[in-house]
Amino acid sequence: NFINDYQITFWLFDQSAFNVEYLAKNDWLQQYQPATKNAELQLKQGTTPVLQPLMKTCSRFENEQFVLLSSECILSEIQSN
Repeated sequence: NFINDYQITFWLFDQSAFNVEYLAKNDWLQQYQPATKNAELQLKQGTTPVLQPLMKTCSRFENEQFVLLSSECILSEIQSN
């Protein structure tokens, strides 16, 4: 998987990364079509992104803007579900 292949230790997310407005207004993400539009549509339909519930469980640091997630925790949580 991606985490193991690239030896990802931590993931840094914007606190608002999982909302439609963030995706729609992010110029960098907009270059990745149709993936960004598909993600926006899924969020509008009420789909919860896989990592969103782990934002608290796997958080190792957070402030008003960012949250740092442990990849080890992410893998553990996903495998246990």
